[in-house]
Amino acid sequence: MRIRRAAILVVVASCSVGDIDYTGKACPCPAAWICADGTCARAGQQSGDAGAIRVKDLRAAWATPNSIRWEWEIEGDRDAFGSMELAVTSPRADAAGVATRTSASSPELGRMYLATRGGSEIPVTATLTEGHDPDTQYRAVLTAYDSAGKKSVTNEALTTTEVALSRRIVLFSEDRPRGYPLPSTLEIAAGCGAAGTNGCIRYHTADDPERSCTTFGCTQNLRWQSIDATTTEIDEGLFRSRAYFELYVRSTGTTVSYYSLLWLFTNPPPGGCAPPESEGCRFRLVPWTFRPSDTYRRIQVPLRVLENSAGALLSHADLARGLSGFNVGAAWGANDVVELDELAIWY
Repeated sequence: MRIRRAAILVVVASCSVGDIDYTGKACPCPAAWICADGTCARAGQQSGDAGAIRVKDLRAAWATPNSIRWEWEIEGDRDAFGSMELAVTSPRADAAGVATRTSASSPELGRMYLATRGGSEIPVTATLTEGHDPDTQYRAVLTAYDSAGKKSVTNEALTTTEVALSRRIVLFSEDRPRGYPLPSTLEIAAGCGAAGTNGCIRYHTADDPERSCTTFGCTQNLRWQSIDATTTEIDEGLFRSRAYFELYVRSTGTTVSYYSLLWLFTNPPPGGCAPPESEGCRFRLVPWTFRPSDTYRRIQVPLRVLENSAGALLSHADLARGLSGFNVGAAWGANDVVELDELAIWY
């Protein structure tokens, strides 16, 4: 009897989850496996019908209290590309921001490549989802379709948004900031604003003689310079973990700016900013697709992910010098009215 018990114990000990192939089995899945399209797949792998377009390795690159940046890998025949969709869910039934994003709400999902301002192309491997609740878990699965309707499905990615923060450095709220706008046609307007009618920064494309218009829209960077914002209260721990740039933006019209730029300008170090044109002090989110909306969109970006044109990330030392300006650059419609409001650094 004792010998039989020992044999049973040996058999049980030799079997583990890692020895079982859960590929294709119905969710839920054990550790080291993910749920993709209702079935289990190894983490990092994809599932689907192995069409001409393949996506994999979906992940949450970062999250703020109300925004999440999702990134992935894509490959395949660009001529056979159909579309992508990102299904965002949450285990909390009443969580805000739960929806399936398509090219209607996130236009970049309707393309495989984006043209940069320099004329080159980059693959679409990221999207920003907005309107989430703070301190809430979210899940996402990306599906890519080819022109024949075959699909590729990524792993399920998980993340939790940051807790809501209470301190901020105001760059613009109601009063005119220090410094000056570029173009000069930027105005502080009354009767508008994300919080009601407290005022906003307004730009009308048709009033700007400096705009550069093509069939893709009228490109212009909406800048405010020499604002001289002090940032010394943000210590390195807050910078590396939670501090983020926030703005509200709305725009009339229908022009989508597929390759848009959010910038923060830091004050120069001793000896000045690196050339050309002080690019070393200009830190941006790239790429970012701007979708026009007649309601204010709340955009949040962690300071630590902003980078200059050389690919160097914003550092705490850069930030500690203070901010000299901000920018929202896009291809606007020829007669668009753009409004910016409540620009701030939260920490």
